[in-house]
Amino acid sequence: MTYEQARQYIETMSKTGIVLGLDSIRNLLNELGNPQDDLKFVHIAGTNGKGSTLAFISTILEVAGYKVGRYVSPTVQSYRERIQINRTNISQVDFATSLSKIKKAVESLQEKGLPQPSVFEIETALGFLFFKEQNCDIVVMETGMGGLTDATNVIKNTLVAVITSVSRDHMEFLGDTIADLTQAKVGIIKPDSHVVHGELPTESFEIVQRFENKTLILDKNDLIIRKSRKKYTQIFNYQNMQNLEINLLGRHQIENACLAVLAIQSLQEQGFVITDNHIKQGLAATEWFARITVVKEKNPTVIVDGAHNQDSVRKLAETLAELFPSEQIVGVMGVFKDKEIVEMLAEIKPVMSKIHTITLPDANRTMQADELAKLVVANGIEAESHNSLESALNTATTEAEVVVAFGSFSYLKAVLEYIC
Repeated sequence: MTYEQARQYIETMSKTGIVLGLDSIRNLLNELGNPQDDLKFVHIAGTNGKGSTLAFISTILEVAGYKVGRYVSPTVQSYRERIQINRTNISQVDFATSLSKIKKAVESLQEKGLPQPSVFEIETALGFLFFKEQNCDIVVMETGMGGLTDATNVIKNTLVAVITSVSRDHMEFLGDTIADLTQAKVGIIKPDSHVVHGELPTESFEIVQRFENKTLILDKNDLIIRKSRKKYTQIFNYQNMQNLEINLLGRHQIENACLAVLAIQSLQEQGFVITDNHIKQGLAATEWFARITVVKEKNPTVIVDGAHNQDSVRKLAETLAELFPSEQIVGVMGVFKDKEIVEMLAEIKPVMSKIHTITLPDANRTMQADELAKLVVANGIEAESHNSLESALNTATTEAEVVVAFGSFSYLKAVLEYIC
């Protein structure tokens, strides 16, 4: 199987759609010899902050000398970035080789009359298989959606379960209330795993506290944010560590970094050799595209951010207000129609004078540009719809000092390619 054939196979299998539950992934992994059982994991769930926290944890572990698998979703710059070892994407050859084994296993399941796995289950199994074959010391992985019935939750050897945040998203799959959403996310907690979590709603906190696992909780009293001389660098003290530096923007990223430190401390207690210097170097070296990423610094400044729900848009707005208190800011927005768009617009309205709307490539899920523009105007923000991303960017970059593309991860790579 070539890489092109592998991608065609993935495209064919993607027609299965979203499948919640673990029976199908268990059947598939049984065919493959259960590679996940030979791996150790840091497992991350949460509405927002999963990817950034994963990036901080895995980079620190890599700096400390460990061979670290990363499993992430969604991907932004490359399909293959969902499966990485020490920040290097799986190669086309390795992807095709591993998928050939997966394909044989799927065919065996079909011969036995068992259900066909979803594409996410196939990708997850491929990650487990590759990480085992490459002898990873540890795998840091985020859930695809929720936690309890997410395909990634088939794992047993979870050293640390991290809950980053709980807010409203994916309600059509996970439930309508914060309690429902929390129950889905705490499903990643295993009997012997340590637990790390950030600041949570009261309902969520009470649910997490029912577990008897050893738990480390982010305490903002241990955090001091320091003034940085560099506009796009943040410096802070946490616990007894001084002058920690990160290059991801937004106060929420400092909290994600602190969560990563707590997860590392938990791993230290479980025998991993990681020094404070490793932590400091790893935090400073962490990169994570499309999380309030500056892709052009001036004339105008252009920022891309995958904010696609109310909480993440609120954090984007807070960061923009802090970084650009007097500059005119306009947006480029493409969004899926199943998102809480009105709530998102309410959060961004105080900082954004105009929004240029686009239609996303996914025809089944996207809100059409003209419909989105009408909704933007109805919520008190000037808007203009466009037939293409290029048209939206060309217009926006002539109108303001800061242009921000947000609403979905799915088109941000195209923004980077066009601007750069």
